[in-house]
Amino acid sequence: MSIMTLGACSNPELNPDLEQVVIVEGEGDTPDYNPAVTPDFTYTIAPYAGEKAADAESYPQGNPDLNPTENDWTNVIRVVYSGATATVSGASEAGATATVSGANVDLALGQARQVRIIATGSSDQGSLRLTGSYKHLLELNDLTLTATDRPAINDQIKKRMFLVVRGHNRLTDGADYLVSSEQRKGCLFAEDHIILCGDGILEIQGNYRHGLVSDGYLFVNPGVTLAVTNAAKNAIHIKGSGANNDYRGIEVTGGYIYANTSAAAGKAMKSDARIHIRGGQLYMASSGAPAIDADGQLSSAGCIKSDMEVTVSGGKLALTSTANGGKGITSDGNLTVSGSTLAIALSGDAEEGDLDSSVPKALNAHGSLAITAGGLSISAIGNGSTAMSADVAMTMTGGVVYAFATNNGLKAPSAAVEGGILLCGALKNSPAAGATADPQLDVAAGSTTRLLNADGALVGTFVWPRAFASASLLHRL
Repeated sequence: MSIMTLGACSNPELNPDLEQVVIVEGEGDTPDYNPAVTPDFTYTIAPYAGEKAADAESYPQGNPDLNPTENDWTNVIRVVYSGATATVSGASEAGATATVSGANVDLALGQARQVRIIATGSSDQGSLRLTGSYKHLLELNDLTLTATDRPAINDQIKKRMFLVVRGHNRLTDGADYLVSSEQRKGCLFAEDHIILCGDGILEIQGNYRHGLVSDGYLFVNPGVTLAVTNAAKNAIHIKGSGANNDYRGIEVTGGYIYANTSAAAGKAMKSDARIHIRGGQLYMASSGAPAIDADGQLSSAGCIKSDMEVTVSGGKLALTSTANGGKGITSDGNLTVSGSTLAIALSGDAEEGDLDSSVPKALNAHGSLAITAGGLSISAIGNGSTAMSADVAMTMTGGVVYAFATNNGLKAPSAAVEGGILLCGALKNSPAAGATADPQLDVAAGSTTRLLNADGALVGTFVWPRAFASASLLHRL
């Protein structure tokens, strides 16, 4: 168990983070190591099958910016969808204006405060659009909503939205949107922060671009389930906040998240700012082909991607990519694993572009890679693949790492293994201070290498998924 202190600011209408403590069970944990056991890997992508969060609904105490129960929601507006129509009640009493066209609902909250919107029912041609000036709560309660030419939910309010999920909710958008001057980037779009809450399921299909998308940050509380089953680009796309919020992008403290995309170069979870996984269960998957990005570079599909830093300090994560050049976790800055149970399975091959190449990498840090705790199981079986890559340095001071890749097990200009247990097999490994690289000859696919201590006791077991005429097993036990 560990604690995290968030930044402070005084004006609650400017979306600050109040100074307080959030406690997440399991942060910093490392599983017990059994030298006779090797991990199993599944390289196929599992569809969402109704899984739910295993933890109970709970919220950080003393922080009304992240806890919906510490706000007064005295103005209640109800939206009920029924086929091609929708009805709205409570809008005028709340100081809002409702415009309804068929099953497309536009709620203009104006200067109304403390507004709670409850949306329920079903429509295969409906949507909900919000405008206003203050933070608000949107509760989805067994809502099924399919928009034909716009986002299913379009929140244009530049203040945080508490998104409370009850029952099983399903949102789908159209593949083409009507022309508009507004930013509308996906099936559920918010201009500002999304605080995800509740004990229900929110299932999203993003046909136009992204599934769940925000120009603020995303904070996920325990108890809630988010399942983005597919998207035309990224399943979850979060721009994140600026310096006043410490460049927060995505923070997961609990719940269950399923995110899958088959789009070219699509990411299951993407943020321009920092990503911090502190708890919960996450299943991330990608299968799209590489594609040329806006900078003319060859971009590949991936499971988790931050344009800044990624920290994994708790939770249970399973990441799968079948894409050529596919990635597990990529950070443009540092990547830190300081707890959690993390499994990554990559099966795609490296792919060459006109000017560059896209290599499958399970852990990919464009800064430094640090492992201090946790249990990591990595397998990258595609041609040219890499298990752990750091452009600056790799350090390991704790945890248990079992990693295989066809080409590079560890690739870093500088590496040191000062603590923990490491078994890393591949065609080759970068040298690492504190670890031993043993050459392996004529390795057969499925063969086992058993490591014994001076007394002949088993201290580690490694299974080779592919055959090698010669290979390297990097270990510290």
